[in-house]
Amino acid sequence: MIHQLFKLCFGSLFLFLCSASGWSIERKYVETLAGRATGILPWELRELSGLAHCRTTPDRLWAINDSGGNAILYALSLDANLQQSYHLFRDSNKDWEDLSCGRCADDSGECLYIGDIGSNQSRRKKIRVFMIPLPLQFEETPKGKSIYRKKFSLRYPDGRYNAETLLVHPQKPVVLIVTKEKRNPANPINPRFYTADLSQFQSSPKKIPLQFSGILPLSEYLTKQDPPASAWITSGDFYPDGQWFVLMSYMYFFRLQWPVSTESPQSILLPIWGNVNRAQLESFAFHQNGKQFWIGSEINRSREPLLLMELPLQR
Repeated sequence: MIHQLFKLCFGSLFLFLCSASGWSIERKYVETLAGRATGILPWELRELSGLAHCRTTPDRLWAINDSGGNAILYALSLDANLQQSYHLFRDSNKDWEDLSCGRCADDSGECLYIGDIGSNQSRRKKIRVFMIPLPLQFEETPKGKSIYRKKFSLRYPDGRYNAETLLVHPQKPVVLIVTKEKRNPANPINPRFYTADLSQFQSSPKKIPLQFSGILPLSEYLTKQDPPASAWITSGDFYPDGQWFVLMSYMYFFRLQWPVSTESPQSILLPIWGNVNRAQLESFAFHQNGKQFWIGSEINRSREPLLLMELPLQR
């Protein structure tokens, strides 16, 4: 039933998009995007904002809530059942927006990274990233299981931004931050890329400088027929091999080549899939098989399904 609904939705969207005109660059779509609900998200994840699937823990999904909640990391089964929750002792959830698996900063293995990077009013020049080694190291406290983490404080070099997307490369501890630009729908601002190689900052200076790494030129690909939310990047993840990565907006999925080279059209496939017809999509995580991914909505007031999608295009 779910697959049939997806097929009907994407088929209609495909016909509509094909009838649009005025595209400056040929855009690639597929008619259907196979998907199924793997489970229903637990009540504890009322504002799901980040998902991650890691090589070290292949039988688990990791998840976090958005701002305002407790500083808790949740462990889920692959069918979305809550297995355990872990507190970041004496830390806060100022505006947690994304979660990623990647190489630890000291090259010791795999770590989870929580991005405290949000700011709806674009007021933050300084952001925080929590790094948690896998497998988890925790101790029992009055609040429950508390986990070991390392905290990095990062600083934009050229202003204040809102961001909801944090990616960490699977082979090297390079953090990629993608801004969410939505100030003026009539004149959208293209998302910006910022990076930092955490291996260079083991002494943890007070503020690690982010490096501006380019602009994602969505305004060259999207048209007036595309809703403003088409360009609002909300999450993303690296392919397990680290050669490409996917960014997700409220409307579309975009695939890009790593390292970032937005001046080369061959390095960008924009957009590649249509809308999945779910409200406020803000979580994206690749399965470690590199052929599937999970997506989740931040709106979980009515027990939202966790969706596992199949990749329809080969690189």
